[in-house]
Amino acid sequence: LLDVNQFDRRVDEDLAAIEDARFALVRLMVSWKVLEPQVGQYDERAVDRFEDLIAAARERKLQVIVCFFADDRHAELAEVPWGKKRDPRTDNYLVQREVALVQKLVARLRTDSGVFAWQLADEAFCSGFKTAGALEAWTRQLREAIREIGYTEQGIGFDADSCGIMVALHRQSPVFQKCLLARRLGHQPLDLLVP
Repeated sequence: LLDVNQFDRRVDEDLAAIEDARFALVRLMVSWKVLEPQVGQYDERAVDRFEDLIAAARERKLQVIVCFFADDRHAELAEVPWGKKRDPRTDNYLVQREVALVQKLVARLRTDSGVFAWQLADEAFCSGFKTAGALEAWTRQLREAIREIGYTEQGIGFDADSCGIMVALHRQSPVFQKCLLARRLGHQPLDLLVP
């Protein structure tokens, strides 16, 4: 797990360890509060750094799953200081800001061969939705945002109709239960993808 928040970490060492472990994918979480520190004002240095992290992974023949919204109790990745503690899943204004962030990053990175996939949200963020219908509505809004910027043709690497969110975990799922238990205990669930 790499966090764009950690600018001073030795990312190359982390990527080398991932490569040595023979993993093929790494999930890179977007830190919304770092990329958009003030409403509508993106930190271009942070966006450049995010792109640099993807390039560093690509150099090691790793591909990145870009996760836009993560609920990480330790780093508060989805909590922007200007959000006034509103829920980013249900607050219409924050959802519109999420739409803008997704549009910005997809437009900039969609042709980058280091990007394997786009993940709208991680499991913890998704678990915060009160109903499956609310999650589907949120996903539909982000899908429309991608359509609005012109990504409607299949075969160009990324389009509005092929993106989405996999909702495969349910209350009885052992993986889901372990993630919830880890969150309650204040730990970060294991977040590695095996090649």
